[in-house]
Order: sequence, then C-alpha cells, then structure tokens
Amino acid sequence: MDFLSALKIFKKWALKALPKAISKNRELREEIRGIVGDLADDLMNGLSIVVMRLRAARRIGDDKEFLNYLSESEQQIFTSFSEFRVCADLRNLEDRFNRFFDPARTAVEIGNISEVNNLISSLEDYERIVFDMVQSPWGEITNAVNQNESREVIQKLIDNAVKECEDKRTEVRDIAREIIDIV
Repeated sequence: MDFLSALKIFKKWALKALPKAISKNRELREEIRGIVGDLADDLMNGLSIVVMRLRAARRIGDDKEFLNYLSESEQQIFTSFSEFRVCADLRNLEDRFNRFFDPARTAVEIGNISEVNNLISSLEDYERIVFDMVQSPWGEITNAVNQNESREVIQKLIDNAVKECEDKRTEVRDIAREIIDIV
C-alpha cells in the first residue's frame, strides 16, 4: 500500500473514531494535530523539492545539459531531502506515532486500529514516500530521458509531473485539514 492510500484510509478511520476517543482529552488532541500537521508539512515540502527540480530543468537551454540534469535529478532530490531533513523528520514522526498510539490503545477503546498501523508501516521507506506519490509521471520522465525522446516530449512530461505534484500537495493538505478539523 502506498503512503497516500494509507493516509486516506487513516482519514476515513479518524473521521469516525477520533472524535469519540479524544473528546475530553486536550493534550491528546494537540498531539494528533501536531503529528498530522508535521506529517503533511514534510510531505508537501518533499513534493515542493521535486517541483523545484522539475521547474529548474525547464530553464536549461542546452539539450545535453538538460538531459544530464534530468538523469541526475533523482539522486539530487534525495540529497535535498537529506539537506532539508525531510526524511529525518518523517523518521521522527514515525517515532511520535508509535509513542502516541501505543498508550492510546490501552487507555481508550478505539476499536480496530489497523488503519493506524497501516499508516505507520507505510512510513518505513521514508526516502521513497514522495517518489511513490508521483511514481507514474516520474517514471515517464526517466523513460523518456533514457530513450532519448525529444525535448518537447520531455517538457510535456515535466509539465504533467509538476501538475501531479501540485495536485498531491493539495490532496495531502486537504486530508490533513479534514483530520485536524475533527480533532
């Protein structure tokens, strides 16, 4: 299961279960808001890094430099994730999820918390989460570069990937807001 699917399942579960479980616990509500907000911020930051890299590619005039830039992009994006601590922050969030939900399981009868466990386990491959969210357009760009497609074809694929990243950012933001609004 990819991360965005797990986040959607978590939201569906949270909309039903959390209001009952936390109606009288201010600290618990603040913790949930913090976790969900931080997670959404990190995911949106990761998507922003991908968008910036793709937009920068469009500005390169020389075709050879353009193709080299794109072929190096995935490694450079991972470097940026490390530099901007996106993956480290996601690791810290997993720790917060585990610390937060373990006591809640024993303190509150939430029912089936498999949705929480799915979301937590989907955080395991931190470095791939953002790429998994834009897997299709990123793969199309990579294939086009490897097959020496024309610059125009690659530019269209970049435009599609930028749009998909922006759509995913909006989707993550909206899901986070829905969860935070019920808490």
